[in-house]
Amino acid sequence: SKSMTDLERNLLAATTAFLQNLSIPPQELRDQQADQIEQELRDRQGKSFPLDLFARSTLSAWTGNLSVLNHSIKNFLAERAKINEETRRLVDLFKAALSISELSDGHSDIDCPLCGTADALTRFRIDVIREQVKNTEAYQTAEKSIKLAVQEIDTSLSMLSDSLEGTLPKCLRVSSHARRKRGFTIARLRELVPDDSVVSEWVSRSRLMVREHTSLKKSIAVARTCLHKMIDLLNIWDDSTTLFLALNKVTAEQSSYEKINQLYGQASQSLAGPLKGVVEESTKTKGWDELIVLARNPARLWDALQKMAEYDLKIKNLDKALKEIDTGNGKVADEKFSEMSSDVKTWWDYLRPCEPTFFEAVQRRSTKARRNIDIKVGLAANEDRSNPKFRDAIAVFSQSQLHCLGLSMFLARSVQEKAGFIILDDPVLASDDDFRPNFASTVIEGLLNEGVQVIVLTQDHSSWKDIGHRWEHKNVAQFQIVRNDPVLGTEIRNQNDGLATMLAKASSIIKSHDIEQRKDGATIIRQAVERFGKELLVRKRCADGDSMASITDYDGKTFGEFSNSVYQLLTRDAAHPGKLRAAYTYVTPGPHDDTPPSTTQLSMALGDLKKLKRDYLD
Repeated sequence: SKSMTDLERNLLAATTAFLQNLSIPPQELRDQQADQIEQELRDRQGKSFPLDLFARSTLSAWTGNLSVLNHSIKNFLAERAKINEETRRLVDLFKAALSISELSDGHSDIDCPLCGTADALTRFRIDVIREQVKNTEAYQTAEKSIKLAVQEIDTSLSMLSDSLEGTLPKCLRVSSHARRKRGFTIARLRELVPDDSVVSEWVSRSRLMVREHTSLKKSIAVARTCLHKMIDLLNIWDDSTTLFLALNKVTAEQSSYEKINQLYGQASQSLAGPLKGVVEESTKTKGWDELIVLARNPARLWDALQKMAEYDLKIKNLDKALKEIDTGNGKVADEKFSEMSSDVKTWWDYLRPCEPTFFEAVQRRSTKARRNIDIKVGLAANEDRSNPKFRDAIAVFSQSQLHCLGLSMFLARSVQEKAGFIILDDPVLASDDDFRPNFASTVIEGLLNEGVQVIVLTQDHSSWKDIGHRWEHKNVAQFQIVRNDPVLGTEIRNQNDGLATMLAKASSIIKSHDIEQRKDGATIIRQAVERFGKELLVRKRCADGDSMASITDYDGKTFGEFSNSVYQLLTRDAAHPGKLRAAYTYVTPGPHDDTPPSTTQLSMALGDLKKLKRDYLD
């Protein structure tokens, strides 16, 4: 349907055809046809079970607000106490007297229209009547207010009472004879509904609902009686306690009834579902209720169709937008992958040049792929890599090649993101000699050309040595991580530090019981003492402004020739010169044909020298 008119016409055509199929002459109007379908539905379902006896209405609850009434009563009682009963009784008569048309400011005495006494209504008497009426104005206002408040509450209670009847299901409002006549029995319910507990729950809730309904009905009647009595005896009424007790009882019982009503609704829903399904199945009336609702209210159907069309349009637009976003993301991803592939290929060729198996590209698995990528490699029989066949890397690469591929990707990403430095932990497998030279030469050269500082950690001595020799001209720094003494823990030694190297070499042999090894250890420590003195002197000269000072200035000189100058620089502790002199004395027999120093002497000398190095050079 393209319009509301089309929809109404199509609904009418549908209901007409439906009635004709049922052999029922359709009436002219759509609402009339809906009534015909509903009547046929009730007749058919009634032969199986009268579902219409479950029908009920909602409760129009009373708000229970008594604040206005309470205020009106207090105000009325206060004003009533100010006026005597006789005056209150005659107020209406006084008003009637003042309404006589002959009365005016300058009137003469007139006869009383009530008793006929001649000249009874004198000017003085009229003034007295006016004063009496004026004094009762507040009382009259309070009286009107309390009557209005009572009327509002009485009307609300009347509406509540009327609404209360409809909240009971129809089966509880008709006689038991009428229910049995239509086949509405508990036995029939248990026969149609397989779950007996559902029927039992509904029966229990129904009985409780009837009891609460009766109690609330009585409470409403009592409260309304109190209100009517109050109005009838307003001049002498003074029983607000009884009135508010009755009204509060209505409020409490209404709240209780609402809870029971809700519980009944839940039980009724649990029963209606399976029961309606069985009845519709047996009478072949499934979907009739929906047709009746649509026929009676096509505007709701049109509104629903409009909203569905709007929703479908939004979904289509959203899908279109998502596709455009995916397409745009795909293009961006393809550009990034293309750029990345070019960089990875460069580093791959640095690592494994001229191989028939080579990296080709990183790419999306398909144009619709969002998260899956493929790493493609080429297989070529020709040296120039012509006519290659492309396969997934994981399918054809060896472990060594996969290792190189991962390294190439890491290096490409690092350079692309302009990393200032990178740390590589064993980038070359110890057993893989195929690309070790390429890494030590072209790969490191490429990284240095990109301005990247390279830190390589390796357990492979060959790689450590190759890199050190090849890049010595770049002042490469080499360190060794050792753990000779568990107490000291792991030490990082700078192999460019000659003194530290000497001390490290000596520490491994000075505790030997072999005399020759101890002599070698003593010789190394003696050389270390000389190196310590030379470095200390050079550092002092540089600090004094001698920029040309170099350790080679002391080549060919023995420690004894410059020892005094060294001792003078050991100023941090008065014991330091003596410790250095003692250490040199301990190790002097080492290079000579003398008895070698003891293990204790060598350990003492080495320990003192290490401490002096830390204090003055490190």
